[in-house]
Amino acid sequence: MYSSDICIFASLYVCMRLSRRFKYIFRILVWGCLGLYISTWTLLNLPYVQGKLAALASGALKQVLNTEVSVGRVNIGMLNRIIIEDVLLNDQQGEEMLKVSRLAARFELKPLFDGKISINNVQLFGLSAQLKRDTPQATPNFQFVLDALASKDTLKKETNLDLRINSVLIRKGQIAYNVLSEPETPGKFNPSHMGIDDLSASISLKALKNDSLHAI
Repeated sequence: MYSSDICIFASLYVCMRLSRRFKYIFRILVWGCLGLYISTWTLLNLPYVQGKLAALASGALKQVLNTEVSVGRVNIGMLNRIIIEDVLLNDQQGEEMLKVSRLAARFELKPLFDGKISINNVQLFGLSAQLKRDTPQATPNFQFVLDALASKDTLKKETNLDLRINSVLIRKGQIAYNVLSEPETPGKFNPSHMGIDDLSASISLKALKNDSLHAI
């Protein structure tokens, strides 16, 4: 056997050994990542951890909106899915303004590293909204939510809010709007007293940034 043949066989042998070693390392990495993901998912779905997540979520919303917010439970599902149950938001007079029995959303991980929130779809079940104002000229009770999402400074302040949602699905929704100073007119249309029951809707929200909203 020539020396060149020996070198070729030796090279092939080394390559085979390296290939087997790489496959072994690759298997370890795959199973390690899978085990870490499953362990994290299991941990996040423990009742104690879900309660802590709910407390953190409600605390963060209280700080942003400056009103009472409560969250019953936060459930992290598989495949980047999050489910929030029993969401209650009061207006600044301490009265119930918005309630959602179940909110489910699927989000993308990559945009988070760029300071963006990208959500494929949001599902709202059991939505109940009580929108009102004391007089036609008075500030509506939901204005503070819009103000919290808007820039208040003359010099524009950059925030991490760059929200993108493909669609919002509403099922079994109920929305009421009332101007308290205006009389009711039973049986006749009254723009000061309007309500929608058993609302089912699909809304496409293209982009929500610090100073703009694009929805259809």
